[in-house]
Amino acid sequence: MKRVLGGILILTLLMSLTISCSKKPKQESADSQVSVAEPESEEPQEEPQESSQEEPQETKDQQDLTSVTGPYGTISLALEEGWSAEICETDEDKLLYGLYGIILKPEQRAKGQIEVFYSDSFGVCGTGLKQEERTIAGVQAWIGTYEEHLDWDFIIFNGDLEGIVAQSKQCENWSQDDMDACLRILDTLTFDPDIAKGGACQYVPESENADIGVIMELKQISSTGATVRFMRYDEGKTEEMDYGLAFMLLRQEGGEWVDVEPVITEDYGFTEEAYPIPEMGEAEMETNWEWLYGALPPGTYRLRKTVSYGHIGSYKQYPLEAQFIIAG
Repeated sequence: MKRVLGGILILTLLMSLTISCSKKPKQESADSQVSVAEPESEEPQEEPQESSQEEPQETKDQQDLTSVTGPYGTISLALEEGWSAEICETDEDKLLYGLYGIILKPEQRAKGQIEVFYSDSFGVCGTGLKQEERTIAGVQAWIGTYEEHLDWDFIIFNGDLEGIVAQSKQCENWSQDDMDACLRILDTLTFDPDIAKGGACQYVPESENADIGVIMELKQISSTGATVRFMRYDEGKTEEMDYGLAFMLLRQEGGEWVDVEPVITEDYGFTEEAYPIPEMGEAEMETNWEWLYGALPPGTYRLRKTVSYGHIGSYKQYPLEAQFIIAG
């Protein structure tokens, strides 16, 4: 009887152990399910990664746009595959005409180019000229072609693109596909006058004196100074001509010209050196006005200087005024 009870006791203990062991794996399984479920709650954090992947595409689109900024605004256009663009800043003298712009050409063409530029005084000869009106880049444009050319010579834009001109140069050997592609590129043209920098000289009659055959202009214009250039163009004017350091600035206000007030209060003056302008030649001088007038704010100005012309003892003074703008 004791043996039977002992067996029953042993059997009971074994069943207890079996039940205990069978519960332990279930607990471990529950724990493992919890550890798997935790990362699922973090899935929403992946959403910002999707939005950040779109940013490089926007950057790429902006890089495909070719732009140049000058004193009148920013010129932009989108190139087609197989075309190259060269940026021409103000006063770089890369353009046949115009103040600043972009030179376009197919990469496979060794000769010829299209110059897209800003000009405040573009003029053409009417002899043998045919003009066609067309809408390009959303504005009215005039396409000009001279009789001896098969393709257009220039395009003058109006409306929001007023001041922008496209001109062909040595493109006689270009194919029709080249010219068609060029027109498609020009159809993407935009101009933003609110994004501007630097300065530009503007021709006015006061900058020239035909009696002595000389003209004065400015280049490399900034808010603090410019390069003054004199050019003599009349072969019949052979007497001596020179200029000095003295100058003054005027500012346009309400349609009138007023003197720019000096920023210094003490007495000032200019030394009396004389610099020659050779016959049928040019002369240049760097002029800094910051010491006298400070850095100029945006606006329209004139720089006034005087040239002397004649023989020793009989010089006469001739005033010249070069007009310029400061962007802003």
